[in-house]
Amino acid sequence: MRYILANTQLSQAAGLRLEGHRRNDNFVIYNEKEISLSPALQEHDSLEKKAEIIGGKIYSRTDLLQIINNNNMKL
Repeated sequence: MRYILANTQLSQAAGLRLEGHRRNDNFVIYNEKEISLSPALQEHDSLEKKAEIIGGKIYSRTDLLQIINNNNMKL
């Protein structure tokens, strides 16, 4: 499973829910299935393009946890 660390404002503007996700003022975490199947992003084909639209980057679980821990991100 891959995860997307996305921009909170761009995600909200794209019509994605913030509630129920780990987030802070700047970032929100979605799993790849949520983004792949999102009606708000259905006109885009690839996960990479969908992540780009919401200012996100795709990570493995291990990499995302390392980023959160190394940067002391409060999500």
